[in-house]
Amino acid sequence: DVKLKRGRLQVTIPPYRCDILHPVDLVEEVAIGFGYDKLKPAQPKVASTGRELESTVLKRKIRDLMVGFGFQEIVSYILSSREIQAERMQLGEVEFMELANPLTSEYAVARVWLLPCLLEFLSRNTHVDYPQRIFECGDVILVDREAETGTKVEGRVAAAISDFKVSYEDIQAVVYSLLDQLKVGGWRVERLEHPSFIRGRAARIVLEGGGELAILGEVNPQVLEAFSLVNPVGVFELRLEPLMGLTVKI
Repeated sequence: DVKLKRGRLQVTIPPYRCDILHPVDLVEEVAIGFGYDKLKPAQPKVASTGRELESTVLKRKIRDLMVGFGFQEIVSYILSSREIQAERMQLGEVEFMELANPLTSEYAVARVWLLPCLLEFLSRNTHVDYPQRIFECGDVILVDREAETGTKVEGRVAAAISDFKVSYEDIQAVVYSLLDQLKVGGWRVERLEHPSFIRGRAARIVLEGGGELAILGEVNPQVLEAFSLVNPVGVFELRLEPLMGLTVKI
């Protein structure tokens, strides 16, 4: 339904058009109705040049390094469940961005970290030969009350090593090599007490400014049992936002 009001078109979107999410979708509808072949290109009045976002360059560099370290990249859904993100990871109360009307409980919340997705992937591939070395470079959605949308999107990279014998030193070597290749300086390692990791076999990496950069360690046997994993797993998860100031050369 379209009405002309004060020189503007007032459009009412029917409830069955769930694909209309933004005013630009209405522009697309008009363009389709008019015919793309009838649209004439126009030279923009302001000259501009495009370039890759710094985050895109950084992610590509990290992907190249992780593949060079012998890891295989996976891509999982940004939507997950409370069971996978919190309960199986032996966490207590966790605040999520939840969907109002999820189609299934398996995809009812936005993930707040990547490691549960990696463990879920390993649990579905126990029949594959070992060692299994996987990583994911993707986004998580955190609750942020001060943000306009109430959420914050944060880029991260996480990796997991599963084998008949895996130690903290195995995953530590990968993290140290990654930070060295990215030329990240001014960080220190601190002891980490976390229910998802074996006590005394986990750590966090902190920048000089005090912000947490990464966590790493050996996964708690209770977590492994919750994911039906029989072999030990070493993991790390690293935040990309603190690395945005780096000059990454490809």
